[in-house]
Amino acid sequence: MERYAFNSRNQKEGEPLSMYIACLRDLANTCKFGDLKDLLLTDRTVCGLRNNSLRKTLLRETKLTLEKAVESFDKVS
Repeated sequence: MERYAFNSRNQKEGEPLSMYIACLRDLANTCKFGDLKDLLLTDRTVCGLRNNSLRKTLLRETKLTLEKAVESFDKVS
């Protein structure tokens, strides 16, 4: 159930990116992802974004990390 909640969580309309990521982090803490946690957080963040333009930009990044994604969010905001 926890993994379903994590994997189905998308950014809500009007939800700031920082709140969206914080929610994903909370959800990931209950999923027991182990070493994959950061990778899955990054993937879910990108997949669940409401901003398609930003998603396309992030998907072009060959070695995307959550930190790089957050930096990109800051440039857009």
